[in-house]
Amino acid sequence: DRSTDEFVRDFAESDEAFDKQLWALLADAGLLGLALPAKVGGSDFALLEVCQVLEAIGQYLAPIPYMASVVLAASSIAEFGNEQQQQRYLEPLASGQTILTAAVAELAMVEAARPRCVASKTATGWSISGEKYCVPYAAQASAMLLPVIDEGSGETLVFMVDLNNDGISREDLVTTAYEPQAHLRFDKLEVVADQLL
Repeated sequence: DRSTDEFVRDFAESDEAFDKQLWALLADAGLLGLALPAKVGGSDFALLEVCQVLEAIGQYLAPIPYMASVVLAASSIAEFGNEQQQQRYLEPLASGQTILTAAVAELAMVEAARPRCVASKTATGWSISGEKYCVPYAAQASAMLLPVIDEGSGETLVFMVDLNNDGISREDLVTTAYEPQAHLRFDKLEVVADQLL
């Protein structure tokens, strides 16, 4: 009911990145944690139910970070994250206290399976350098799923990275879909083993 044509038009002309009130309503209705484990406040449903929510969001052009936060980031943490990572990132998401994002886009999307960011092993973990393009809600999210290439093994590694970090610089982008996105640069960003999914 909230995303009327008039609301969406007015919202597009505002300075808001997403509809925080609608985000809170979805959290209260249990829709942010729909497919997340019950132990983190989720409902243990599956992708089919998430797709129904996505269909409704698309139908009403609801300006919220559901795809980036719930589908890309949270579902990956639910599937591959350890218990500590699930508690740290999924509980606040399910309750609507935070949003997450994922830096999966590459300059040429045919190369999305082969990230350009490189992680070099250090004494305490890894050091990440490189760039990610069109990261949705990077300025609003608290943490991000970041796929990189391990310089030593050539394998793809995926880290959860807090976005409030000195090793990350952000250039906000203007998109035709009005979704806030950013170009991120990583300059020797230090990550440790407990950030690895």
